[in-house]
Amino acid sequence: MLIRLKFDISALVQEILDGLPPEVFSSTTTTFLDPAIGGGQFVAEIERRLRAHGHGDNTIHSRVFGFERGPVAIR
Repeated sequence: MLIRLKFDISALVQEILDGLPPEVFSSTTTTFLDPAIGGGQFVAEIERRLRAHGHGDNTIHSRVFGFERGPVAIR
């Protein structure tokens, strides 16, 4: 039986992404990859920040990627 513990990592996600230069989110060419997407906290926050910088669905969907090899479904 697979037991998945849920942790609130939102503060950690914020801290890590705050360490990136602000122009990363205003750029129209920067791509993002979360190699272990898990619950999707990083890609969700990256999407939120890109939208705050005026990016729309087309540019976000073609630049933000996540990968999960584990058997747990991603929300």
